[in-house]
Amino acid sequence: MTVKELIEELETFDPEKEVVFALTWPDYWRTELALTCKYVDNGSVTYSRYHEQYRTLDENSETDLDIRNEGGASEVVIVSQHRR
Repeated sequence: MTVKELIEELETFDPEKEVVFALTWPDYWRTELALTCKYVDNGSVTYSRYHEQYRTLDENSETDLDIRNEGGASEVVIVSQHRR
């Protein structure tokens, strides 16, 4: 989803409504949790075969810096629970 698409979707909702991010937790019941969204920032991600999902890159990691320099990263908008 792009920022433009997200804005278009959000415009259909009450602007005072809280936003949460839903994800399925890997517990026995596959509980769907609703995480609070507190911060929005630019960031970099790369695909993790281990997690079978994107993971964020750490600006202070030499390994992650190599991934960026080799073109293995995508620049994205990251919504998170804590400041990065």
